[in-house]
Amino acid sequence: MTPLPAPPELLRWLTLTDLVRYFAEVTSSYERCGLGKFAQALAPAGAAKSRVQWHSHQRTKEEHMKYSTMSRRLVSSLLAVAALGLGCSNGDEITAGMPGGATPPAEDPSRTVADGWANVWTGDASRVTNGGADADAAHVYTVTNRTELVRALYPDAVIAADGTFSSANRADPTPKIIYVRGRISLSTNAAGEELTLEDYACPGYDFELFKTAYAPTEWNKLLDDGAPRAIPPCPGSQEELRQCSVRRQRASVEVRVGSNTSILGLGSDAKIVHGGLVIGGGSPGGAPPQLGPPALTAAVATACGIEPPAAPAPAAAAPAPAPAAGLVPTAENVIVRNVTFEDAFDMFPAWTPDDSYSEPPAVADPEDLLYPLCQATYDPASEAGPQQCPGGRWNSEYDTLRVQNASHVWVDHCTFNDGDRDTQSSVWQAPYDSYTMRFQPHDGALDINGFADFVTVSNSVFRNHDKVMLIGGSDTVRDTNGWGFLSVTVHHNEFIDCGQRLPRVRFGKVHVYSNYVEGKLQPEIDSPVDWQNKPMPAHPMGSALAVGHLGKVYSEGNVYQLTGYPGDPAPTDQDVVTLAYRATPTTGTTPDVNQQTYFFDSGSLLNGAPTDLMAAAQERATSSNRPALLSTDSVWKPSDSYAYKPTAAADVKTALATSAGAGKLAVSVRK
Repeated sequence: MTPLPAPPELLRWLTLTDLVRYFAEVTSSYERCGLGKFAQALAPAGAAKSRVQWHSHQRTKEEHMKYSTMSRRLVSSLLAVAALGLGCSNGDEITAGMPGGATPPAEDPSRTVADGWANVWTGDASRVTNGGADADAAHVYTVTNRTELVRALYPDAVIAADGTFSSANRADPTPKIIYVRGRISLSTNAAGEELTLEDYACPGYDFELFKTAYAPTEWNKLLDDGAPRAIPPCPGSQEELRQCSVRRQRASVEVRVGSNTSILGLGSDAKIVHGGLVIGGGSPGGAPPQLGPPALTAAVATACGIEPPAAPAPAAAAPAPAPAAGLVPTAENVIVRNVTFEDAFDMFPAWTPDDSYSEPPAVADPEDLLYPLCQATYDPASEAGPQQCPGGRWNSEYDTLRVQNASHVWVDHCTFNDGDRDTQSSVWQAPYDSYTMRFQPHDGALDINGFADFVTVSNSVFRNHDKVMLIGGSDTVRDTNGWGFLSVTVHHNEFIDCGQRLPRVRFGKVHVYSNYVEGKLQPEIDSPVDWQNKPMPAHPMGSALAVGHLGKVYSEGNVYQLTGYPGDPAPTDQDVVTLAYRATPTTGTTPDVNQQTYFFDSGSLLNGAPTDLMAAAQERATSSNRPALLSTDSVWKPSDSYAYKPTAAADVKTALATSAGAGKLAVSVRK
């Protein structure tokens, strides 16, 4: 008989809930010894409290001491049951599920509780994040297409022939489990037929005409306050038709997910493609889609040089609204596991002329090897002017998965990529043909924004994607943008050949640990010759971890395997972490007065060697004239909020190679 492990080993291997589950299984073997009633009486009470005790994150020191004492008593009692049972159980019975014997009981993914920030419930320690684990048989669905998925989320949905839908009751909050079988395309009509650009384009839209109308080599000849003019959706213009087409596509390819939902992939081929799920959203899902061109506003009319629309008649005075009780999540308690998300392709991305455009010098510098004709004013004789200065970006609309204004969300064992449409090309002529200004049909892989809070992303794989994970969508400091929210844990994920945002953090307390990043750096471009002689890798990496405005990033034990461009300097810690924050006001009444940005790293590796990312970040802050970057551990540590167990950095790559991503969980439909 394999001996029972010593208590320290047992506690290292099992959480309290796992321990209770084990004893529930062996209780039947104790019946002949008279111990069954004792074990059965103990286990249910322990099970009810153990998960709360184990994952209690937001308590006072006194409360922690109380719960720690209760936990120790529970473990001692359970070990006593085991010791008594040793004398009357055969070896097969006592070793079942133990670390020294057989493998532990198989996990039921539909009942697993989240970890990290996702399972922190402030003010209600009895709650856990379990998605739809409490679903009854009537709310367990297996879906194979978009229509079935919509029906599972919105039982009263009215689905039009083109696939758009509305729901009077909005997303159903009843606990539900949705099993995804096979490949589901969100870009389909009610009959399941794949929709194309021609199906979504509003009459008159033509991409070639769009490019002609807004080519930066012409559009940028005239600046507005040192930057290219925004492109207004003037009536009948290609920009208005583009925005009209965006509305059509969005109505089909974005599907919102409501509260108390588990979405679980069956097998290794469960996929959601050609669109994205939105957990929460800007408002409850199910509203009738907004179609047609955008409304003509006074500002747009002015920009277009046309008569502003008549002011609407004043509405009757409405009663004063009740005082707000705080922001209310548009969804909570959602779990997504074992699904591949792929190719949320935006067919009508926006060209934003002033994105990343720097104010040009008054006079061109002929010694500038890259942009010798860049200057603030257009000169027809020399062709020097602002149209010779780089800048502008394509910006797309859809994330394969987005958590917006939602709380208590766990994304686990998923895979994210761009599918077979991951290549992108330039559509403009020089100087707007560089890699950063290429056509961009994909946005985020998994973005977390608005006032989303208490989110964990774990054991997932992100591959061949540029803008991977944006936490916080705007630097404007207000609660609806995430100020006071955005508590996120990112652990045990692989990022392979990804460009940036691994993750990029604004505002939140974000814990990033035991992740593996592998990438090929962009080549250093010093002259026009380099454009020809240094072709970009298929999926170049610009940077990994980005510390944004007023973030509190706590990084530990992450592994970075970076390859420099042949002939360029070897990768350094400066290639891992980048900064994107600014100074805050010292007086006034805005929330950011005297607020700081924080970063901390411990135990991370770069190409197999220890790296000092904190020193690199502080050096970058100094060189870029930013305020001092303070250490996150001076104001917050993850262990203050929840229990967790990092993997040793030297073991991260090997561990994740066999455990991360979709297809690694044994999911079967609940009976």
